[in-house]
Amino acid sequence: TITDAPLVNAGPDMALCGGNPVTLNGTVLISTGGVWTSSGNGTFAPDSSALNATYTPGSNDTSVVTLVLTSTGNGQCLAVSDTMLITIGQQPIAGFTHTGACIGQSVSFTDTTITFGTDTIVNWNWTIGGTNDTVQNPTHTYSVAGTDTVTLIVTSASGCTDTVIQVININPTPVAAFTYTVDCTVD
Repeated sequence: TITDAPLVNAGPDMALCGGNPVTLNGTVLISTGGVWTSSGNGTFAPDSSALNATYTPGSNDTSVVTLVLTSTGNGQCLAVSDTMLITIGQQPIAGFTHTGACIGQSVSFTDTTITFGTDTIVNWNWTIGGTNDTVQNPTHTYSVAGTDTVTLIVTSASGCTDTVIQVININPTPVAAFTYTVDCTVD
């Protein structure tokens, strides 16, 4: 009797932030089960033989971790494996600068967020002057003097987020004025 080889699917590669757990959803067909292994030192819950286990990265899982799902109970066939790469990102440090703010003048906001490794920022959510903007470096024109609480929330490709809040001063438009005195004295 010829038996078909097992079919194993560990699932798609994914990115996650820091030590956040990963919910696995592996499938193994034409076999009695499977077992997960890791290139790192994280843990599987409830255990490594649960196809829908949760993997919690360990202290050595800092960049890319390879998870391997291998078939068990294969009969006369060799075990079959499939891999899943998990890219682990670090939280970015959100930041921005802005040009001087005066009524009626365009104020430029410049994203200065710091990322780590190969992670990149993929989403910017600004709240400026009570409105929302999603470009990396927005501009805004204020119509009233006072202060504005500007918020920037950034999200990296690995799903990590950070928020920065700055209160900026909006200055009134300066008014040019001068005085002169006519001196009609003759020496």
